[in-house]
Amino acid sequence: MCLFLISGCDLNNTSRKSDFFAKSYKKQISSGDINKNEVQYFDKINRVYSNFKYGISYKEERGWDIDYGVGQYTIYRAIQNDSTCTFSINVIELDQHLGKEFNLHDVIDQLGEESYKAKLASNHLKLANTQILNSSVKKVYFRNYPALKTTLKTNSREEDYEIGFTDITYQLYRNNATITCNLSVPSFFYHENKESFDRIFHSINLLNIN
Repeated sequence: MCLFLISGCDLNNTSRKSDFFAKSYKKQISSGDINKNEVQYFDKINRVYSNFKYGISYKEERGWDIDYGVGQYTIYRAIQNDSTCTFSINVIELDQHLGKEFNLHDVIDQLGEESYKAKLASNHLKLANTQILNSSVKKVYFRNYPALKTTLKTNSREEDYEIGFTDITYQLYRNNATITCNLSVPSFFYHENKESFDRIFHSINLLNIN
């Protein structure tokens, strides 16, 4: 979602350049560009993940399994396997500096809400092979940063059964990177425990970036 959101805006044609996006965090680690032990830390006792490169931390308080996800841009994932509830943090770093004044509110204003939702539906179908049944997008602030809150309702089919999912996403632009925090929950779980699941986002903190 964050890929098309930035590249869908004109941005003086910068997004058409092949080198617009930097190496992913995982590729930077594997190539030796950065030392993982110097830029991230996991406090096993308090279950707090901190990433100092991107200035974000998350405290996992539900006893979910923790890993770094399978996606190229996923830097953290917590998953409850029995219920398939998943929380993840994804970061896309840019090679082009967009300036201090750039924010995602301006991007959604330029694209238009309906165009944004149409691109979102197309992107979701391509990447997840899942159709969006309903979606909403709202301009909000997250820890004082202009952000987008997106809510998706989808259906997922596996063998002979079908299950509905609710996805809540907060996305912000900070220090030349797009940070996307996503919660995906079976819809019947979400509606029964909406306030509890919404509080997951309260466990995210933005850290100082040197």
